[in-house]
Amino acid sequence: SNAKLQFLEASNNLELSKITFNKTLGIPLETKSEIEISNQEFTFASPDLKQLLNEAFNNRSELKSSAYRIKSFESNVTAAKSGYYPYVYLGAGYNLANPNSRIQPQVNRFDGTWDAGIFLSWDFWNWGSTSAQVIQNEQTLIQGKLSRAQLMESIELEVNQNYLNLNFLKEKAEVSNLTTGQSEENYRVIREKYNAQLATSTELADAETLLFQAKTNYANAVADYRIALIKLYKSAGRKLYP
Repeated sequence: SNAKLQFLEASNNLELSKITFNKTLGIPLETKSEIEISNQEFTFASPDLKQLLNEAFNNRSELKSSAYRIKSFESNVTAAKSGYYPYVYLGAGYNLANPNSRIQPQVNRFDGTWDAGIFLSWDFWNWGSTSAQVIQNEQTLIQGKLSRAQLMESIELEVNQNYLNLNFLKEKAEVSNLTTGQSEENYRVIREKYNAQLATSTELADAETLLFQAKTNYANAVADYRIALIKLYKSAGRKLYP
């Protein structure tokens, strides 16, 4: 009865996983998906924390976006400070008219004239408007830099947490693998005793159950480790798939 209940639970979890998988891909939920299981021997990765942090600081889109915003804020400060200095304009024009009022005496014909000039404008007193704009843009720049610093700390914490979790799951998988080996040896011994009529069928069934549970735990540990590895690479801004 317990075995049947476990089988029903496992079947239900499998169907739920398929539906979640299809939803993630954006395909109809009832689509039948077949998962190819790789027979290659699994090996643990050995990522370098310092390298991952450098990648995160260079590749994370949030940091790139914040860098562009800071450049924009710096440009706003420069533009606001330009109000302290005079404005110089260069101007030129050409006038063609019949008669041309710039020519005396006026004649009934088309005549062209041109003009050019340099204009200087300097606002000596604007009731502190320029100073207020400069201060406002400088404060915005300071806030932008603080936000970037907080973002870098958050990313550094995220990478470190994922790195530590990966190491923990690696050790957990290694222990599960060791337990699997011990369970296989235990099952082998019990089976030989059973064949020699030195152990009961109940003892053999218990040994087989322990072996199955150990293999299941190891498979789950490996799956958790692979998911943690992907999370770590993602937090580093690394491209996960080609």
